[in-house]
Amino acid sequence: MALMEEKLALLSTIERVFEDFILSRNRLACKPGCAVCCTRHLAGTTLEAYRLLQGLRTIGRQDLIDLLPEITASDIFRPRITTNGLAMACMTQHEPPEETPGTDDRPCPFLENNLCLVYDQRP
Repeated sequence: MALMEEKLALLSTIERVFEDFILSRNRLACKPGCAVCCTRHLAGTTLEAYRLLQGLRTIGRQDLIDLLPEITASDIFRPRITTNGLAMACMTQHEPPEETPGTDDRPCPFLENNLCLVYDQRP
């Protein structure tokens, strides 16, 4: 198995464990048609972005891929620390930096009729 496929498989396993944990507590907030938190303010890893891009290609949505430069150029949330940096801060008991939200409050461009077009690949 190639390195990228191994990483994607590991990411899927992590997400499955987290989802099982949430479901075991009956606290799943996401339901089809609920898109309140589906904004352009999200953080994802490079691996998650890769999977999202592959998902857009799989469903043939080049139009959404073409929107990515515009989306990333807008005032969206940009974390001051990476996921690995946040993990390191937690492990070393250091306070992570304060975050500043962006001002672009438009809905996620991957929503259609309040449903996520790339739900299985979302960050």
